[in-house]
Amino acid sequence: MLHRLFYILPLLSTLTSAQRWGVREDSPPAETHENVQITHYSSAVTKIITTNPAQDLDFTNAQALTDGMLYQIALEAAAEKDDLAEAAGTIDSVPPALTVMQAGSEIYISSSIKFNAPGFITTFPSSPASLVLAQCCALGRSFGLDDRSSSNHRSEGNCGEPGAVHMWFKQHNTNDFARFPQNGRIVTVGWYNGEYSIWNPCGNNDDPTTGNARADWGCTRFIQEFGLTALPAGTQAQQVPDDWYIQTNQICL
Repeated sequence: MLHRLFYILPLLSTLTSAQRWGVREDSPPAETHENVQITHYSSAVTKIITTNPAQDLDFTNAQALTDGMLYQIALEAAAEKDDLAEAAGTIDSVPPALTVMQAGSEIYISSSIKFNAPGFITTFPSSPASLVLAQCCALGRSFGLDDRSSSNHRSEGNCGEPGAVHMWFKQHNTNDFARFPQNGRIVTVGWYNGEYSIWNPCGNNDDPTTGNARADWGCTRFIQEFGLTALPAGTQAQQVPDDWYIQTNQICL
């Protein structure tokens, strides 16, 4: 019942509540492909006010919002996702990964997308993220990767990274790539050996365009097109102070 009550509560919190980062399950996306009923969890952090002194946190300043804090946000948001699914009785079908992207003065939280067999490009054909995925496919074909399994994104674009980028363009109501903030940071966590830890962007070690012989590619190539830097495995989580004011809203796919 608690996960349903949260849908009507204001997403403004200074508390260490179960939903500190405002993660919720999406409503069905408006442009979903016919007969596709995807599962996705999301949130956007639009403001953080620190204490001592009380001031807006500069998300672009890696000394103020550290890599360790971004990693901690991902860990806490992943727990929020799982808590909601547990309460709803859908934990067995919850998306396994969650991505946090800092782009300019905002943070976007996107789980991976589950039950989207047609793939991201088919389900969201008008998204700038789909255009870049298609361009990456074309690059794969230029390396002689002509069969479907190798020329397309290894997860059909259903990772959290394309979802987070798509959310940014939707929030800003633009398809203008030039407006996307450069020098952002991104981190994905996934469940492994009984805990969440950093998952490198898929394709990290087996993208043939980087000289490896395996004919797969993934989000490594995709995030490079948006000037995003992935936090490396081994990054140490750093607590986000409990008394910081956090303002969130949801941006569904």
